[in-house]
Amino acid sequence: MRDMYPAPNSTPANQQSNLQPQQYSPVGAYFTARYSAQGAVQSQAPGAPINSCYQTPSGHDMRSPQLMSPTQASVPGAVLQAAGTGLTPPVNTALQRNISNMDMQPSSGPAVSSHIRMVQQTTPFYGHDPNVAGSVQSDMCLVGCFFVVIEHEKVLVDRLDVQEIGAVVRLHGGEIEFGVRAYNNVNSDRVTHVICESMRHPLVQQALKRGKRCVTLQWLNDVLSKKHLEAPWRVFHLPTFWTDNHRPATGKIITINGFNENERCGVRMMITAIGARYTPHLTSHNHFLVTKTSEGEKIERCHEMGISVVTYQWLVDIYLGIKNAVNENENCSPIPGMVSDTNATPYNMEHYSEACKQFLFPWKIPIVFANEQWQRALEVKRNVENDKNIFPNKRFRMTTPPPTDEEIETRRSEMGTLKEVPVVCFSGFTPEEKDALGRKVRFLGGATTEKVQECTHLVVLNLWRTLKLLEAIALGKNIVGPNWVSDGYRCRVIPDSLDYFARDDENEKIFGYNLKYSVLKARYRKLFQDVTFYLTPSVEPSYEELLALIELAGGTVLRERPQPQYVIHCIETESLLLLIGNDSDVHLLQYLTDCGMRTFHLFMIYKSLG
Repeated sequence: MRDMYPAPNSTPANQQSNLQPQQYSPVGAYFTARYSAQGAVQSQAPGAPINSCYQTPSGHDMRSPQLMSPTQASVPGAVLQAAGTGLTPPVNTALQRNISNMDMQPSSGPAVSSHIRMVQQTTPFYGHDPNVAGSVQSDMCLVGCFFVVIEHEKVLVDRLDVQEIGAVVRLHGGEIEFGVRAYNNVNSDRVTHVICESMRHPLVQQALKRGKRCVTLQWLNDVLSKKHLEAPWRVFHLPTFWTDNHRPATGKIITINGFNENERCGVRMMITAIGARYTPHLTSHNHFLVTKTSEGEKIERCHEMGISVVTYQWLVDIYLGIKNAVNENENCSPIPGMVSDTNATPYNMEHYSEACKQFLFPWKIPIVFANEQWQRALEVKRNVENDKNIFPNKRFRMTTPPPTDEEIETRRSEMGTLKEVPVVCFSGFTPEEKDALGRKVRFLGGATTEKVQECTHLVVLNLWRTLKLLEAIALGKNIVGPNWVSDGYRCRVIPDSLDYFARDDENEKIFGYNLKYSVLKARYRKLFQDVTFYLTPSVEPSYEELLALIELAGGTVLRERPQPQYVIHCIETESLLLLIGNDSDVHLLQYLTDCGMRTFHLFMIYKSLG
């Protein structure tokens, strides 16, 4: 239903906006997925040699480490001995200096590109203790980790993100708390990781001195995608050098070129972290194009429009504070055949700057855990898997088996043709559940469809604000729970819809709406009747989906930006014109916002429908 860094708090001096910023978070890519309980993984033959999460690099192999294979699901045999392996943190007071006491001016010299540097051998970096790492299965990859998330008010869009992140971390064996107060309240010895945005936050400096691993939410996202605990291998896994009111690219508008889907999320985070505004499209308003390749249509258009073309290394230098000024006229043009991979290794990254070296140093100490921690993590994991608020399918259990094809045919021939045939659409169910419910609907003489526009009833598990639910509200459809089907099948009759109208007090309270009232209101009058909208190109989650939703609710959407003459006409005729956009596109509407027109967030549409 809904990817850590907010948009910069300030805009250019000549560009004031009253748009409520649309925050960016990488949560959406991974955390908003609704997880199903995972089965046991297959065992791997024990006894294979286990090394650190990264092999010490050589001149012949500078690639990122490969993902380790999942292993046995039983309690790791070496876990009981983990605490007694003799692995103790080395003392290095020089690296534990408070960053605020260092010279905070970024390095004046240019960074050495990671694809050119040959790294000498160094102390290995670790995830879990090598004695037990091979016995930790992938769905418990965070066991032994205790996370404290700070600055999450900037990073996360709403409190549902907090709930989902907490659930996902616990589902993978970890523990997590949110806020500075949480760090101070728990036993600091238990904390292994601090998830943060800026390396200059006072608590981050304190945690660093205590040997805590300070990383970004993007690191957690990538580790969960790999299902393997390992040291940061991308620059955006480390917190940025910059903090509020000290971001060198404030007011700049940047787009990117040549990065794949997996890379774009982190590069976008780096852009917002240095204070710039990210746009997925290229227009004359852009100041920079960050490119991974030396060729492409965007690069040619930049040359035509006079937009500066810079490399990923340029962004890295600014993000880490190696470079502290952004010159709009500078060009760090890419070289044909260059390598500009976002993936590196900690061995490369610790040479980028002194700050990188400090933040990677704690990863030279393995994470150990005792048998009691393992058992507690398994118990917490089971509790999460059985939580009906997280996995609503747990609430729904088939009390009777579905009818066979022969039974359906026999029943329908006995019934004849119904006067009003219910057409049912489903939302939120597994394919197996949907098939079983669909059979029961057909047994009762009804039909099923995948399109909300064609249905008379939408059957939902809960009232999460999905596109199907919003479409059904806009069209005034009957929205019922699965018991409407189950009870009807048991009684051999189609029940009254109002008796089974869906209710979810928790989600209705979170999203601030009453479902039954919203549906009845939509039946009386189309919500957006006589209302004209303009949607900016980058509006999320999807321009096409929002366009269809507005039109279903009776509204009209302008395909081109409204001209001043049209706006004047709307004012004179008292016609309602609403501008819907996000922070990436606010500069496209500056000519209207300068005149006092308000730009609304897409949540206004959701709230209106609810």
